[in-house]
Amino acid sequence: MSEDELDSSCIADNGSDTEHTSDVITPESQSFVIPSTSASCKPKLLGKRPSLGKLPPKRIKLGLPCTKQLQNRFENSINKLQKIAEMATTDTEDQYDTFGKHLASQMRELPLKSFIILQSKFQNLITVTCQPLQLNIDGILN
Repeated sequence: MSEDELDSSCIADNGSDTEHTSDVITPESQSFVIPSTSASCKPKLLGKRPSLGKLPPKRIKLGLPCTKQLQNRFENSINKLQKIAEMATTDTEDQYDTFGKHLASQMRELPLKSFIILQSKFQNLITVTCQPLQLNIDGILN
């Protein structure tokens, strides 16, 4: 019996060419194969499948970094954060702090009434000095 006759008998045995058949794509040939339930029939090769141009993406096994590396990263991050916190809380005393403390120590020696008058004069002096600076900044921004 020739291949064509076998194929015809497979269709005749099944009653229909779609009944009890399924398309199977083999990775080697990328061909469509229709297996039959009949033992006397050979699978029918329909032809080559058109190439998709790409193979399916390969899976890459990503390994986790070892726990020692993770521990070192966490410790480095914690150390950096501690240094930043220390820098933020460290009071750097400059000339303004020193002058302010000196004025505060002198003003503590004054009676309350004199302290209030002197405090008002200091504030007015600072305000008058800063007004031209503020006007220059406002002129630049506008």
